[in-house]
Amino acid sequence: MISKLSYTITLLFVILTKVAFLQELAPVNWHFSYNNEQNLIIAEAKIDSGWYLYSQIQNEDGPIPTAFYLENNNGEFEQMFANRNSDYVKNDYDEMFETTLTKFYTEVTFSIKPLNENYKNGYVEFMCCDNTKCLPPKKIYFNLNKN
Repeated sequence: MISKLSYTITLLFVILTKVAFLQELAPVNWHFSYNNEQNLIIAEAKIDSGWYLYSQIQNEDGPIPTAFYLENNNGEFEQMFANRNSDYVKNDYDEMFETTLTKFYTEVTFSIKPLNENYKNGYVEFMCCDNTKCLPPKKIYFNLNKN
């Protein structure tokens, strides 16, 4: 009886440790700002070494693409683009998804032009991986409304 209890406690500890470790991983750090002159939301992502962030455009066999949603605007915006510094973006064959995907390494800056300058809060949903694992999709909220 004691060995079953000991085994169960050990197994539970291992599972909880792994779950806690995965929840603590944050290989992509976001910074949001607003450019008043151009009416642009600027979303800068810094990506830890060994990790990559998937592009906003992916094929249907791939991961969840990076996507921005603006509140109070049904999520719509006029346009969005990413600065694609050739040193930090690659079209790679991804073994986990078994397809060629666009990935950002080290850093990327997205510029989002809202339909109206009053729409400056929302969230980014993204997925990131390294060469051995992917983290579940994550949402990061931002609020850039004037004070």
